[in-house]
Amino acid sequence: MLLPLLTPGSSSLSCGRVSEISNGWVTSSSQARAVGVNDMSSRERPANCPVCGSTSVARIDYGFVVVSSMAAELDSGRAVLGGCAISEDSPKWLCNACQNRWGDSAREFSESDRERQEDLARRDAEARARGVMDAPIYPDGWAHCPYCDFSFNTVGVSWNGERHMSCGTFLRLVPSQ
Repeated sequence: MLLPLLTPGSSSLSCGRVSEISNGWVTSSSQARAVGVNDMSSRERPANCPVCGSTSVARIDYGFVVVSSMAAELDSGRAVLGGCAISEDSPKWLCNACQNRWGDSAREFSESDRERQEDLARRDAEARARGVMDAPIYPDGWAHCPYCDFSFNTVGVSWNGERHMSCGTFLRLVPSQ
């Protein structure tokens, strides 16, 4: 099961299988990763809640996550899913006893945003270097991207009129043979 990832350039997420939107295109969910606090080491975990003193503190993970890989942490209460939004104000920690949320994610958010912007710039340059590729479009409105080998509906969010949103490749839609 995958959960959504932050859309760069905004402080909200696009839910569903779309993982990132930037410069008019989307990265595929297969490249998604949870953002924000996932890389926090256990030595940074607070010893207890600043409100009630409970030692049952969970790390809050935001974005696309593979839930099965986190099952033990989720079941034990050491991690919780933060949902569809992360910003500089998003809390890092949740007290399982009193539900208090605290911790500033600004540093992790800035690092994650910088990495995401660098990745998007690299992928955009690669797409421009590939140039425009011909993609067959079928009578039902679906097309097939020759670069990433995915089929997509040209009416949905996977197509912006010039790019396949999953891989960013510029496409010229041509009738299928």
